[in-house]
Amino acid sequence: MRRVLIFLLALVMAVATFGLLQMKMGDRSNEPAPLVQEQETVFTLVFNRELPRGTRINDDVLVWQERLRASVPGDSFVTENDDAPLPDGLTNMLLRRDVMPGDVVRQTILVEGSASFMALTLAPG
Repeated sequence: MRRVLIFLLALVMAVATFGLLQMKMGDRSNEPAPLVQEQETVFTLVFNRELPRGTRINDDVLVWQERLRASVPGDSFVTENDDAPLPDGLTNMLLRRDVMPGDVVRQTILVEGSASFMALTLAPG
């Protein structure tokens, strides 16, 4: 008899919990769905092909690509439109490391002038 009472009590508690959950879910159906916020995008300068370390940068290896502003590193080159000219002084710089297509052009991976292997490898300072 004791087991039957415990079973019935558990069953009543389960039904009550289910009823409360259904009432709570019913309240949510009247709320409007949250609006999806548009995330701001910018055009970021990226490499359009794979390049090894020490390669001299020219205009044909760089393109503007649209990306979310939140995903763009702080030291990259950005603009508001894709037909903007390339930043001054960017051509004829050397790569400090290998890059892949789609990698963001960052000031920290570029070295000016005719640099040696050590200048390409070591960071300033």
